[in-house]
Amino acid sequence: CIIVLGPGSKALHKEILGANEIKMEALKNPLSVIREDICKNKAVYTGFKWKPMDWNEAYVEALRWVAFHRIPVVLSHRNPIDAYLSAQKHALLSEDHDEKVAHCLVGDTACIATHMRNQLVTVDVDDMISAVYRMRCQFNGTRALLDREKVHYVEVVFESLTSQYSSNKTVVQTWGKIFEFINPSANWDYLSMKNLVATIAPTSSTSHRDKIRNYDEVKKALQHTSIASLLN
Repeated sequence: CIIVLGPGSKALHKEILGANEIKMEALKNPLSVIREDICKNKAVYTGFKWKPMDWNEAYVEALRWVAFHRIPVVLSHRNPIDAYLSAQKHALLSEDHDEKVAHCLVGDTACIATHMRNQLVTVDVDDMISAVYRMRCQFNGTRALLDREKVHYVEVVFESLTSQYSSNKTVVQTWGKIFEFINPSANWDYLSMKNLVATIAPTSSTSHRDKIRNYDEVKKALQHTSIASLLN
């Protein structure tokens, strides 16, 4: 996931380019959408998710514009097995993966309960393995593209952004790294978990065994592969 930050609107949790690859590829002029979002409001920062994909020329052009204006980019990546399982769960919840069902707000007990009931999926092993390798290749290609185009970015691991997966110390250090990257002139020494208020609730277990119905089959298939260590 790429998060682009620049002067503009207040919302930081948006998918203005589309919630998935199909919707993103259908967008003919992503640069115009990005420019409009950055320029239309007067807040200090705007942010939106830009999911890595098979980059076409229109998106490369948009990325070059981001690089030219030295707009900060946060390059976030997560365990691709979790990304795959998340997509499978969301497919059960909604055919179009709309954000209103893909995420639950803190305190929305009904939404959270629905997600937790649907977190256990039966995995097509060959499909999962193919998808995981593809996601790893896609991410490496995205990182190489950002380097080639001299994009101003910082890289973080998704799991280090939340206390569901990491220690409070790691979470504070990772967010501090992002904030310092965005505004290096500010003093971030005061940052603590009290300042990091989550609005999106966890909606699944951190254990793959809790999320994969045919876990033993998956574990056996991953043995002696380069992605075996991704399964917990």
